Parts: sequence; C-alpha cells; structure tokens
Amino acid sequence: MSGNTDPIIHIFHVPFRSNEVTLVPGRTYAVRLWRDPRSQSERFALVARTDKGDGYAKGHLFVGDEPHKDLDAYAYISGGEAGTVVNHAPVGDLELKDLVGSAKRHGQTFKATGTSLAGVDTLYATGEVSPPSLPVIFQVYDKPGGKPIGKAKTCYGLSLAFQGRVAAVWKRGDVPLTPGRMYYIEWTSPGSNVWRLNEDLPGEAYVDGVAKPNWDLAMSIAEYAAEESSTKPAK
Repeated sequence: MSGNTDPIIHIFHVPFRSNEVTLVPGRTYAVRLWRDPRSQSERFALVARTDKGDGYAKGHLFVGDEPHKDLDAYAYISGGEAGTVVNHAPVGDLELKDLVGSAKRHGQTFKATGTSLAGVDTLYATGEVSPPSLPVIFQVYDKPGGKPIGKAKTCYGLSLAFQGRVAAVWKRGDVPLTPGRMYYIEWTSPGSNVWRLNEDLPGEAYVDGVAKPNWDLAMSIAEYAAEESSTKPAK
C-alpha cells in the first residue's frame, strides 16, 4: 500500500508456542498489525500483492477498517498442524544477541511434550555476510553422549543475510519420545556458530559436547502429540 513511509523494506517474524493462540480448523481469523507507540515512525505501510485467486483462500487485506478484497499482504501465516506441539522456541525476545561459540557439534536437551519428533530448525553463522549452505546432520539421543533414537536427518542450510537457517522434519513415529522425559538433540556441521536464547527454557545447550547450563540454543523443536489428540484443533 502506498504512503509517506521509509522506502526501506523490513521483514518481521513473530512466533508463538503451543497453546498461546488456539485456532479452530475451518474458521476464519484476522491478523492485525499496528505501530508501536514507542516507534519513531508515525506510520508504516505493508507490501501488498494483487489477489489473482492464488492468495489466501477467502482472505484479503484491510487498511484500518477498510477492506481491500483485491489485495493480499505479502505475509506468511502458519498455524500449528493439528496434532503437533511446539514448546521449545524463542518468543520472549527475538533479538539475536550472543553466540555460543564456533564448533562442529551443537546440541540442546529438551523435555518432550509429544510422542515423537516432528521437526527442528535453527540459525547458524560463519562470520560471512552470506554464509554457505552447510550440510547439517540432526540426531536425537536419550541423553548427551547416550544412545541415538530414531533416524538421523541430513539437510542443507539456506543462506540469509549474516546467517543461515537449517531445518529437518520427521514422519510420525520416526523418532519416538515419551512425554515428560528429557532428550538431547545434536547437529553436526563442518563448523559454524549458533545464537543462544534470551530466555530460559527447560534443558541446556551443549557446544562440542560441553554443557552450558545457563544457555539454551535459539532453535525451535516441534513434536507430534499423542495419536488420539491428532484430530483435535491445533494448539
């Protein structure tokens, strides 16, 4: 949308953990954005695209309370798939402030809330403006230095500005978990650095096998909920 705004385009990402925003599949919702009163800018604009029928199903852009049915915002809105839970993710403070240290092995212990691992993602840095697409291997263990659980996954990072993002997904049951138990997930690479969270979550970070009790890695861990709840609304 046009307006007297700074022409610089900013990209914002806001995540939520499970149960923070409960949605009912099939219902229509709206995401509202407004200027923070502390912002130095008096207004802002959204980048929009003409909806040619390939945008958000039955959705459209609003400016204030005025609907623009021929437009969609350039936005990505993702709800948790029914039957999945995400309880390890940065939500309190998304600023990437501190790195944990360069290594070939980074890991995180976490408390399971589901019955199997669904996916993980994390950011990495190499000191380069555009980090290379590193090969990364993810493996879950029953504890640091313990027995591997399920299948390892190898994937390649996506190069972004001053950081790379890497993610892996598993089918239900590939990596079985027991709710309430602690587990350890580790990823290996040719060498990279990882940021730590600015908030405390259950578990602790590991760098080359060495525990960092006061740190948690800036990553997200998604799990499959128990089978009997997989048909219930996403939480």
